[in-house]
Amino acid sequence: MRLDRARIDRRLGREAPPAPLSVEGSVAVFHDPWGELAQRFDLGELNLPGNMAVIFAAAFRGHYAPLSRDTRVNCWQALKVFSRFLAQEGGVVGVEDLTTELFGRYVLWLDAQQSRRRKPCSIGVRYNRFQHIKRLTEWAARRHPELMPERPTFPYNPFPGRHAVKSDARQLSPSQLKTILRACYEEIDAAWATFEEGRRLFARGEDDEAHPHGALLRQVHEAGGGVIVTRAHMQEHYRLGRKIGRHGGPEMLARYLHLTPDTLTPFFIAIAIQTAANVDALRLIDRDCIEPHPLVEHRAMVDWQKGRAGRTFKRAQRRSFDRRHPYAAPRLIEMVLAMTARWRRSRPRARVTACSSCAGEAGAASSSARLSTLPWLASWRGPTRASMLGTPSIPRRRARTCRPSARRCSGAASPENTTGPPAATSVSPRTC
Repeated sequence: MRLDRARIDRRLGREAPPAPLSVEGSVAVFHDPWGELAQRFDLGELNLPGNMAVIFAAAFRGHYAPLSRDTRVNCWQALKVFSRFLAQEGGVVGVEDLTTELFGRYVLWLDAQQSRRRKPCSIGVRYNRFQHIKRLTEWAARRHPELMPERPTFPYNPFPGRHAVKSDARQLSPSQLKTILRACYEEIDAAWATFEEGRRLFARGEDDEAHPHGALLRQVHEAGGGVIVTRAHMQEHYRLGRKIGRHGGPEMLARYLHLTPDTLTPFFIAIAIQTAANVDALRLIDRDCIEPHPLVEHRAMVDWQKGRAGRTFKRAQRRSFDRRHPYAAPRLIEMVLAMTARWRRSRPRARVTACSSCAGEAGAASSSARLSTLPWLASWRGPTRASMLGTPSIPRRRARTCRPSARRCSGAASPENTTGPPAATSVSPRTC
Protein backbone atom coordinates (compact mmCIF):
# COMPACT_ATOMS: atom_id res chain seq x y z
CA MET A 1 0.00 0.00 0.00
CA ARG A 2 1.38 3.36 -0.95
CA LEU A 3 1.39 6.15 1.60
CA ASP A 4 0.99 9.73 0.58
CA ARG A 5 3.97 11.49 2.09
CA ALA A 6 5.33 14.88 1.36
CA ARG A 7 8.56 14.96 -0.58
CA ILE A 8 11.66 15.79 1.40
CA ASP A 9 13.24 19.01 0.26
CA ARG A 10 16.85 18.00 -0.35
CA ARG A 11 17.91 21.26 -1.93
CA LEU A 12 20.78 23.09 -0.31
CA GLY A 13 19.56 26.07 1.61
CA ARG A 14 20.93 29.54 1.49
CA GLU A 15 24.26 30.21 3.11
CA ALA A 16 24.07 31.17 6.72
CA PRO A 17 24.81 34.83 7.39
CA PRO A 18 28.30 35.51 8.69
CA ALA A 19 28.61 35.49 12.43
CA PRO A 20 28.82 38.96 13.93
CA LEU A 21 32.08 40.10 15.42
CA SER A 22 32.43 39.61 19.14
CA VAL A 23 31.58 42.47 21.43
CA GLU A 24 34.95 41.98 23.11
CA GLY A 25 36.49 44.12 20.39
CA SER A 26 40.25 44.03 20.08
CA VAL A 27 40.88 42.04 23.29
CA ALA A 28 41.54 38.30 23.15
CA VAL A 29 40.99 36.53 26.49
CA PHE A 30 41.79 32.87 27.19
CA HIS A 31 40.87 30.81 30.25
CA ASP A 32 42.40 27.67 31.71
CA PRO A 33 40.46 24.41 32.29
CA TRP A 34 39.45 25.67 35.75
CA GLY A 35 37.79 28.77 34.28
CA GLU A 36 40.40 31.17 35.58
CA LEU A 37 42.01 33.87 33.49
CA ALA A 38 45.07 32.41 31.75
CA GLN A 39 46.10 34.97 29.14
CA ARG A 40 44.93 38.33 27.88
CA PHE A 41 46.07 40.07 24.70
CA ASP A 42 45.00 43.57 23.72
CA LEU A 43 45.50 44.01 19.99
CA GLY A 44 44.47 47.64 20.29
CA GLU A 45 47.95 48.39 21.62
CA LEU A 46 49.53 47.39 18.31
CA ASN A 47 48.08 50.33 16.36
CA LEU A 48 46.82 48.12 13.55
CA PRO A 49 45.08 50.08 10.78
CA GLY A 50 41.30 50.28 10.57
CA ASN A 51 39.24 47.34 11.74
CA MET A 52 42.18 44.94 11.53
CA ALA A 53 42.61 44.79 15.31
CA VAL A 54 38.99 43.67 15.83
CA ILE A 55 39.12 41.13 12.99
CA PHE A 56 42.44 39.64 14.09
CA ALA A 57 41.29 39.55 17.72
CA ALA A 58 38.23 37.53 16.70
CA ALA A 59 40.45 35.21 14.68
CA PHE A 60 42.86 34.96 17.60
CA ARG A 61 40.07 33.91 19.97
CA GLY A 62 38.51 31.48 17.52
CA HIS A 63 41.60 29.73 16.20
CA TYR A 64 43.97 29.70 19.20
CA ALA A 65 41.54 28.79 21.99
CA PRO A 66 42.52 25.06 22.11
CA LEU A 67 46.23 25.68 21.56
CA SER A 68 48.96 25.99 24.17
CA ARG A 69 50.07 29.11 26.00
CA ASP A 70 53.41 29.22 24.21
CA THR A 71 51.71 29.08 20.81
CA ARG A 72 49.55 32.07 21.73
CA VAL A 73 52.58 34.02 22.88
CA ASN A 74 54.31 33.24 19.59
CA CYS A 75 51.25 34.50 17.71
CA TRP A 76 51.34 37.67 19.79
CA GLN A 77 54.98 38.20 18.85
CA ALA A 78 54.12 37.65 15.18
CA LEU A 79 51.36 40.25 15.41
CA LYS A 80 53.80 42.78 16.83
CA VAL A 81 56.23 42.18 13.99
CA PHE A 82 53.42 42.38 11.40
CA SER A 83 52.18 45.67 12.87
CA ARG A 84 55.67 47.10 12.48
CA PHE A 85 55.70 46.00 8.83
CA LEU A 86 52.33 47.66 8.17
CA ALA A 87 53.56 50.89 9.75
CA GLN A 88 56.59 50.91 7.45
CA GLU A 89 54.58 49.81 4.41
CA GLY A 90 51.90 52.51 4.60
CA GLY A 91 48.74 52.68 2.54
CA VAL A 92 46.93 49.91 4.46
CA VAL A 93 43.60 51.07 5.87
CA GLY A 94 41.93 47.76 6.78
CA VAL A 95 41.66 44.02 6.17
CA GLU A 96 40.45 44.67 2.64
CA ASP A 97 44.02 45.72 1.76
CA LEU A 98 45.47 42.33 2.79
CA THR A 99 46.26 41.17 -0.73
CA THR A 100 48.56 38.58 -2.24
CA GLU A 101 51.02 41.30 -3.26
CA LEU A 102 51.12 42.65 0.30
CA PHE A 103 52.08 39.27 1.73
CA GLY A 104 54.70 38.85 -0.98
CA ARG A 105 56.30 42.09 0.18
CA TYR A 106 56.00 40.87 3.78
CA VAL A 107 58.06 37.78 2.93
CA LEU A 108 60.76 39.96 1.35
CA TRP A 109 60.64 42.27 4.38
CA LEU A 110 61.15 39.33 6.76
CA ASP A 111 64.12 38.17 4.70
CA ALA A 112 65.76 41.58 5.17
CA GLN A 113 65.35 41.67 8.97
CA GLN A 114 68.26 41.11 11.32
CA SER A 115 68.48 39.54 14.74
CA ARG A 116 69.84 41.23 17.84
CA ARG A 117 73.26 39.93 16.87
CA ARG A 118 73.09 41.86 13.58
CA LYS A 119 72.73 38.64 11.62
CA PRO A 120 69.89 37.55 9.30
CA CYS A 121 67.01 35.96 11.17
CA SER A 122 66.84 32.20 10.99
CA ILE A 123 64.46 30.46 8.63
CA GLY A 124 62.48 29.10 11.57
CA VAL A 125 61.88 32.54 13.04
CA ARG A 126 60.77 33.98 9.71
CA TYR A 127 58.51 31.00 9.07
CA ASN A 128 56.79 31.34 12.46
CA ARG A 129 56.28 35.08 12.03
CA PHE A 130 54.65 34.46 8.64
CA GLN A 131 52.63 31.36 9.52
CA HIS A 132 50.68 32.93 12.40
CA ILE A 133 49.59 35.90 10.25
CA LYS A 134 48.60 33.49 7.50
CA ARG A 135 46.36 31.54 9.88
CA LEU A 136 44.63 34.66 11.18
CA THR A 137 44.08 36.01 7.66
CA GLU A 138 42.65 32.73 6.36
CA TRP A 139 40.31 32.51 9.36
CA ALA A 140 39.06 36.07 8.72
CA ALA A 141 38.60 35.37 4.99
CA ARG A 142 36.50 32.26 5.72
CA ARG A 143 34.33 33.75 8.43
CA HIS A 144 33.90 37.28 7.03
CA PRO A 145 34.21 37.13 3.24
CA GLU A 146 32.29 40.42 2.88
CA LEU A 147 35.21 42.26 4.51
CA MET A 148 37.81 40.71 2.17
CA PRO A 149 36.42 40.69 -1.40
CA GLU A 150 39.76 39.46 -2.78
CA ARG A 151 40.87 36.47 -0.78
CA PRO A 152 44.69 36.48 -0.71
CA THR A 153 46.72 33.47 -1.75
CA PHE A 154 49.92 32.45 -0.03
CA PRO A 155 53.02 30.85 -1.50
CA TYR A 156 53.39 27.15 -0.89
CA ASN A 157 56.95 27.39 0.37
CA PRO A 158 57.88 31.01 1.15
CA PHE A 159 61.07 30.03 3.01
CA PRO A 160 62.89 27.17 1.24
CA GLY A 161 64.90 24.95 3.52
CA ARG A 162 62.57 25.31 6.49
CA HIS A 163 62.06 21.57 6.88
CA ALA A 164 65.43 20.45 5.56
CA VAL A 165 67.25 17.91 7.70
CA LYS A 166 70.51 19.25 9.10
CA SER A 167 73.22 16.69 8.64
CA ASP A 168 75.80 18.63 10.65
CA ALA A 169 73.77 18.61 13.88
CA ARG A 170 76.22 18.31 16.75
CA GLN A 171 75.55 15.40 19.11
CA LEU A 172 77.26 14.63 22.37
CA SER A 173 79.20 11.42 22.49
CA PRO A 174 78.57 8.76 25.18
CA SER A 175 81.82 9.68 26.95
CA GLN A 176 80.78 13.33 27.11
CA LEU A 177 77.38 12.38 28.51
CA LYS A 178 79.01 10.23 31.18
CA THR A 179 81.32 13.09 32.17
CA ILE A 180 78.37 15.43 32.49
CA LEU A 181 76.45 12.86 34.53
CA ARG A 182 79.36 12.37 36.96
CA ALA A 183 79.52 16.11 37.57
CA CYS A 184 75.74 16.23 38.06
CA TYR A 185 75.82 13.31 40.51
CA GLU A 186 78.47 15.05 42.61
CA GLU A 187 76.39 18.22 42.83
CA ILE A 188 73.27 16.16 43.55
CA ASP A 189 75.02 14.43 46.45
CA ALA A 190 76.14 17.78 47.85
CA ALA A 191 72.67 19.33 47.52
CA TRP A 192 70.95 16.31 49.08
CA ALA A 193 73.42 16.19 51.97
CA THR A 194 72.79 19.87 52.73
CA PHE A 195 69.03 19.35 52.61
CA GLU A 196 69.22 16.27 54.86
CA GLU A 197 71.35 18.24 57.29
CA GLY A 198 68.63 20.88 57.49
CA ARG A 199 65.95 18.26 58.08
CA ARG A 200 67.97 16.65 60.89
CA LEU A 201 68.50 20.09 62.42
CA PHE A 202 64.77 20.81 62.59
CA ALA A 203 64.04 17.28 63.84
CA ARG A 204 66.41 17.67 66.81
CA GLY A 205 64.44 20.59 68.17
CA GLU A 206 66.39 22.47 70.83
CA ASP A 207 70.03 21.65 69.96
CA ASP A 208 70.78 24.63 67.71
CA GLU A 209 74.27 25.49 68.97
CA ALA A 210 75.79 22.38 67.41
CA HIS A 211 75.26 23.82 63.93
CA PRO A 212 76.85 27.11 62.81
CA HIS A 213 73.57 28.26 61.23
CA GLY A 214 71.17 26.47 63.58
CA ALA A 215 69.54 29.40 65.38
CA LEU A 216 69.33 31.52 62.22
CA LEU A 217 67.87 28.68 60.17
CA ARG A 218 65.14 28.12 62.73
CA GLN A 219 64.36 31.84 62.73
CA VAL A 220 64.23 31.95 58.93
CA HIS A 221 62.12 28.77 58.89
CA GLU A 222 59.53 30.30 61.19
CA ALA A 223 59.50 33.68 59.41
CA GLY A 224 59.12 32.23 55.92
CA GLY A 225 56.80 29.34 56.71
CA GLY A 226 59.30 26.67 55.71
CA VAL A 227 60.83 28.52 52.74
CA ILE A 228 63.45 31.23 52.49
CA VAL A 229 62.20 34.73 53.29
CA THR A 230 61.77 37.21 50.47
CA ARG A 231 64.06 40.16 49.83
CA ALA A 232 61.21 42.50 50.77
CA HIS A 233 60.97 40.77 54.17
CA MET A 234 64.74 41.11 54.68
CA GLN A 235 64.56 44.82 53.83
CA GLU A 236 61.70 45.30 56.27
CA HIS A 237 63.49 43.35 59.02
CA TYR A 238 66.98 44.65 58.45
CA ARG A 239 68.50 42.86 61.44
CA LEU A 240 67.43 39.50 60.09
CA GLY A 241 68.72 40.52 56.67
CA ARG A 242 72.12 41.42 58.11
CA LYS A 243 72.33 38.07 59.90
CA ILE A 244 71.50 36.24 56.69
CA GLY A 245 74.19 38.20 54.87
CA ARG A 246 76.81 37.32 57.49
CA HIS A 247 75.96 33.60 57.20
CA GLY A 248 76.43 33.34 53.44
CA GLY A 249 73.31 35.00 52.04
CA PRO A 250 69.82 33.70 51.26
CA GLU A 251 70.99 31.43 48.43
CA MET A 252 73.18 29.42 50.78
CA LEU A 253 70.64 29.19 53.62
CA ALA A 254 67.83 28.23 51.25
CA ARG A 255 69.64 24.98 50.42
CA TYR A 256 68.99 23.75 53.98
CA LEU A 257 65.23 24.35 53.54
CA HIS A 258 64.28 23.36 50.00
CA LEU A 259 65.38 23.15 46.40
CA THR A 260 66.72 26.28 44.73
CA PRO A 261 67.22 27.09 41.02
CA ASP A 262 70.97 26.48 41.39
CA THR A 263 70.57 23.07 43.04
CA LEU A 264 67.80 22.16 40.58
CA THR A 265 70.20 22.43 37.63
CA PRO A 266 72.10 19.11 38.12
CA PHE A 267 68.83 17.25 38.79
CA PHE A 268 67.30 18.66 35.61
CA ILE A 269 70.29 17.82 33.44
CA ALA A 270 70.64 14.28 34.80
CA ILE A 271 66.93 13.52 34.34
CA ALA A 272 66.99 15.04 30.85
CA ILE A 273 69.90 12.87 29.77
CA GLN A 274 68.43 9.67 31.20
CA THR A 275 64.91 10.21 29.82
CA ALA A 276 66.01 11.84 26.51
CA ALA A 277 62.96 14.08 26.93
CA ASN A 278 62.33 17.45 25.37
CA VAL A 279 63.64 20.17 27.66
CA ASP A 280 60.42 22.20 27.73
CA ALA A 281 58.26 19.08 28.21
CA LEU A 282 60.47 18.01 31.09
CA ARG A 283 60.14 21.45 32.67
CA LEU A 284 56.34 20.99 32.76
CA ILE A 285 56.37 17.41 34.08
CA ASP A 286 53.72 16.66 36.73
CA ARG A 287 54.44 15.51 40.25
CA ASP A 288 52.65 12.18 39.78
CA CYS A 289 54.88 11.15 36.88
CA ILE A 290 56.27 7.94 38.47
CA GLU A 291 54.30 4.73 38.02
CA PRO A 292 55.20 1.13 38.97
CA HIS A 293 56.11 -1.16 36.13
CA PRO A 294 53.23 -3.55 35.38
CA LEU A 295 55.50 -6.59 34.90
CA VAL A 296 58.87 -6.08 36.62
CA GLU A 297 58.81 -5.38 40.34
CA HIS A 298 62.10 -3.49 40.66
CA ARG A 299 61.45 -1.17 37.72
CA ALA A 300 59.48 2.09 37.58
CA MET A 301 58.13 4.13 34.70
CA VAL A 302 58.44 7.90 34.25
CA ASP A 303 55.56 9.36 32.26
CA TRP A 304 55.40 12.89 30.88
CA GLN A 305 53.54 14.85 28.21
CA LYS A 306 54.88 16.51 25.11
CA GLY A 307 52.88 19.35 23.63
CA ARG A 308 53.33 18.41 19.96
CA ALA A 309 53.25 14.62 20.32
CA GLY A 310 50.06 14.15 18.31
CA ARG A 311 47.50 16.65 17.09
CA THR A 312 44.31 15.04 18.44
CA PHE A 313 45.47 12.21 20.69
CA LYS A 314 48.66 12.79 22.64
CA ARG A 315 51.10 9.92 22.35
CA ALA A 316 52.48 8.75 25.66
CA GLN A 317 56.03 9.75 26.49
CA ARG A 318 57.47 7.28 28.98
CA ARG A 319 60.55 5.26 29.84
CA SER A 320 61.22 2.60 32.44
CA PHE A 321 64.20 2.53 34.83
CA ASP A 322 65.74 0.11 37.28
CA ARG A 323 65.12 1.52 40.76
CA ARG A 324 68.05 -0.45 42.17
CA HIS A 325 70.47 2.03 40.61
CA PRO A 326 71.21 4.85 43.08
CA TYR A 327 70.98 7.58 40.41
CA ALA A 328 68.08 6.28 38.34
CA ALA A 329 65.64 8.92 37.13
CA PRO A 330 62.77 7.84 39.47
CA ARG A 331 65.08 8.18 42.47
CA LEU A 332 66.21 11.64 41.35
CA ILE A 333 62.59 12.70 40.85
CA GLU A 334 61.68 11.48 44.33
CA MET A 335 64.53 13.54 45.74
CA VAL A 336 63.26 16.61 43.91
CA LEU A 337 59.74 15.97 45.23
CA ALA A 338 61.05 15.76 48.79
CA MET A 339 63.07 18.96 48.38
CA THR A 340 60.07 20.88 46.95
CA ALA A 341 57.44 19.62 49.42
CA ARG A 342 57.49 22.84 51.47
CA TRP A 343 57.23 24.97 48.35
CA ARG A 344 54.22 22.96 47.14
CA ARG A 345 52.13 23.97 50.16
CA SER A 346 51.71 27.48 48.81
CA ARG A 347 51.17 26.25 45.23
CA PRO A 348 49.05 23.07 45.08
CA ARG A 349 49.30 22.87 41.26
CA ALA A 350 53.06 23.26 41.12
CA ARG A 351 55.18 21.17 38.79
CA VAL A 352 58.06 18.93 39.76
CA THR A 353 60.60 21.63 38.89
CA ALA A 354 58.81 24.40 40.83
CA CYS A 355 61.14 25.81 43.47
CA SER A 356 61.80 29.02 45.34
CA SER A 357 64.47 31.54 44.52
CA CYS A 358 66.05 34.01 46.90
CA ALA A 359 63.43 36.56 45.86
CA GLY A 360 60.65 34.30 47.14
CA GLU A 361 59.13 33.75 43.70
CA ALA A 362 58.94 30.71 41.46
CA GLY A 363 62.31 29.83 40.09
CA ALA A 364 61.35 27.05 37.68
CA ALA A 365 61.01 29.40 34.73
CA SER A 366 64.30 31.11 35.42
CA SER A 367 66.05 27.79 35.97
CA SER A 368 64.74 26.29 32.75
CA ALA A 369 65.68 29.45 30.87
CA ARG A 370 69.16 29.19 32.34
CA LEU A 371 69.41 25.54 31.33
CA SER A 372 68.37 26.27 27.76
CA THR A 373 71.25 28.71 27.41
CA LEU A 374 73.92 26.13 28.18
CA PRO A 375 75.77 25.60 24.91
CA TRP A 376 76.18 21.85 25.28
CA LEU A 377 72.55 21.35 26.34
CA ALA A 378 71.03 23.60 23.68
CA SER A 379 72.86 21.65 20.96
CA TRP A 380 72.04 18.26 22.48
CA ARG A 381 70.05 15.96 20.18
CA GLY A 382 69.54 13.19 22.72
CA PRO A 383 71.71 10.23 23.63
CA THR A 384 71.73 7.01 21.71
CA ARG A 385 70.12 3.91 23.15
CA ALA A 386 73.52 2.27 23.68
CA SER A 387 74.80 5.22 25.68
CA MET A 388 71.79 5.16 28.02
CA LEU A 389 71.94 1.55 29.15
CA GLY A 390 74.62 2.03 31.79
CA THR A 391 74.43 5.70 32.69
CA PRO A 392 72.78 5.41 36.16
CA SER A 393 75.51 3.10 37.48
CA ILE A 394 78.61 4.99 36.37
CA PRO A 395 81.61 4.54 38.70
CA ARG A 396 82.09 7.64 40.78
CA ARG A 397 85.38 9.41 40.16
CA ARG A 398 86.49 12.97 40.45
CA ALA A 399 85.42 15.17 37.56
CA ARG A 400 85.18 18.84 36.99
CA THR A 401 81.84 20.31 37.93
CA CYS A 402 79.72 21.75 35.14
CA ARG A 403 78.18 25.00 36.28
CA PRO A 404 75.85 27.16 34.21
CA SER A 405 77.27 30.52 33.29
CA ALA A 406 74.09 32.20 32.15
CA ARG A 407 72.82 35.37 33.72
CA ARG A 408 70.56 35.04 36.73
CA CYS A 409 66.95 35.98 36.32
CA SER A 410 65.41 35.05 39.65
CA GLY A 411 62.55 37.50 39.18
CA ALA A 412 61.07 35.59 36.26
CA ALA A 413 57.50 34.49 36.78
CA SER A 414 56.36 30.91 36.71
CA PRO A 415 54.18 29.69 33.84
CA GLU A 416 51.36 28.83 36.26
CA ASN A 417 51.18 32.37 37.63
CA THR A 418 51.43 34.14 34.30
CA THR A 419 48.14 35.81 33.45
CA GLY A 420 49.24 36.98 30.05
CA PRO A 421 52.16 38.31 28.12
CA PRO A 422 53.89 41.47 29.19
CA ALA A 423 52.58 44.76 28.01
CA ALA A 424 52.85 45.34 24.27
CA THR A 425 56.29 46.78 24.36
CA SER A 426 57.79 48.10 21.18
CA VAL A 427 59.98 45.62 19.32
CA SER A 428 63.43 46.76 18.34
CA PRO A 429 63.22 47.95 14.73
CA ARG A 430 66.30 45.95 13.80
CA THR A 431 65.20 42.62 15.24
CA CYS A 432 62.69 40.05 14.11
